[in-house]
Amino acid sequence: MNILLLTEDFHPNIDGGSLVRSRFTELITDRPHELTVVTGRPDGRPVQDEYCGTEVLRPIDPTPDDVQGYEFAGFLYKILFSLSVFVVGFYLLWTREIDAMYSKSYSTHWAAKILSLLFGVPLLTFIGGTPSLGRYRSSRLKLIPEFINMRCCMGDSVFVRTQQTARRVSRISGKPTEVLHGVLNTKDLRSAVKDCNPAAVRAEYDVEESEQLIIFIGRLVPLKDPETAVNVLSELPPKYKLVIIGDGPEYDALQAQITEAGVNDRVHMTGQLSHQSALKLAYSADLQLVTSKIEAYPSVVFEGLATNNEVFTTDVGVVSDIEESSLHVTDDFVKSIRATETKGTQKIDDRILERYSIERYTTDSLRTLEQLAWASQ
Repeated sequence: MNILLLTEDFHPNIDGGSLVRSRFTELITDRPHELTVVTGRPDGRPVQDEYCGTEVLRPIDPTPDDVQGYEFAGFLYKILFSLSVFVVGFYLLWTREIDAMYSKSYSTHWAAKILSLLFGVPLLTFIGGTPSLGRYRSSRLKLIPEFINMRCCMGDSVFVRTQQTARRVSRISGKPTEVLHGVLNTKDLRSAVKDCNPAAVRAEYDVEESEQLIIFIGRLVPLKDPETAVNVLSELPPKYKLVIIGDGPEYDALQAQITEAGVNDRVHMTGQLSHQSALKLAYSADLQLVTSKIEAYPSVVFEGLATNNEVFTTDVGVVSDIEESSLHVTDDFVKSIRATETKGTQKIDDRILERYSIERYTTDSLRTLEQLAWASQ
């Protein structure tokens, strides 16, 4: 089966969605399928690229580094990107035999839908984030394309991340919709912890055996709300220490907040780390904070659970649908942390890893793509 994947984010980006799509591509190469990817072009990447033997076409960058995606300028860049995806997709469908398409981003859904209708190729659509269902008010620039996509641009079948989103998409589009689980990269996780020495990692950040290591992983932007992580630490006893993993425009402001709160000796800011390094820190930690205002299927939550952490998170995305004893959905981080006894052991939770792995995600995606391709013949 020849599959055309349209997505805004892909390797070498290291956000959760990009990591999932990259691993999906790796797994496809081990199966009897051909995949072509059309995606964004970060600075320095060629227009025609390759990843794990898969052809990757990168017309333009959907969001340059100096533009935030939720700004008006970011909205315009995404329009240009989606137009370029349509042009490249049209060329590929005109010149090649494509059996099915998989659209993974809001900026690619309309292009995928029109191409599907023009060429009669079945389309599977994936909906990740859903701004209209977030706890915090989103700009109309986000809500308008969301509604248009759900109303007019869904494929023959739709995958989403939460039951709430499934109900909304099904009601608006009338398309068959189901929840798709899977975000954990089993290969990366096992590789990261194989030679990891948690005691040495903790010592690197001045965390003693009797102390509790809290980690925050995420881009330092308002929607991730890293300020709350610092506020939480400042209200906890001295035995708690915090490592903030990530970079972004809020870095300097966050450093100033740490100084003002008088917790410089209890907080380390690492800047951006490789995914492997971040996983080693997660494996060595006791607790993980997810303070985001908007998420769909936060990979850091599942990585925290897989590395045996107690995970404390705001009520975002799919988390309220997940029933795990180590997952604490809360509006009061300090109270929840004080009331929780940490495990004190570093290990991989194989049950979590199997249930929420990208391998499962890939298997379910390919099953549906094969069904759609077979039905269209």
